[in-house]
Amino acid sequence: MAQVFAPLDQGDEGSSRTTSPSGPSCAAAGVTLVSASENLDETASGRLVEGIHALMAEFYSANLANEVKKGMGQKAKLGGYLHKAPFGYLSVREPIGGGRQVAHIVDPERAPLVRSAFELYASGEWTVERLTHEMADRGLKNRGRADYAVKALTVSGLARMQANLSFPRPGGHRT
Repeated sequence: MAQVFAPLDQGDEGSSRTTSPSGPSCAAAGVTLVSASENLDETASGRLVEGIHALMAEFYSANLANEVKKGMGQKAKLGGYLHKAPFGYLSVREPIGGGRQVAHIVDPERAPLVRSAFELYASGEWTVERLTHEMADRGLKNRGRADYAVKALTVSGLARMQANLSFPRPGGHRT
């Protein structure tokens, strides 16, 4: 017989309904739920407590999703960005609407190289692979992170940059 150890106060955020891990299908498979914090048993009151915990977890998850959506909407109304700056731009905190929001500014180091990459590619004379090597020779590097070192932009990184709709295209048009 298998046993499942699970906190009862956390719902499955991927589903719209939380189902009991010790429900009929689990029982038929020989699986029981064991809680370190609750005394659950197979009596009617034990199943009631488990059901209440499942409903509370479902409510918590749904409420959290609504609060996140509300916060993102408020941030957008105040002019803030909901994503990191595209490659060639920097994120800076600026006072907006009585708070501090992130604004995107042109990266003075990478922007000229990014512009060159778009112009060269738009000429039709460069493949992404050849352009990647050319931009590496010119010094175009990724931003890096705490877990990822700064290094030359890869073919997939350059292709992702070219596909990003945030960038103005040569001739001043956005795609």
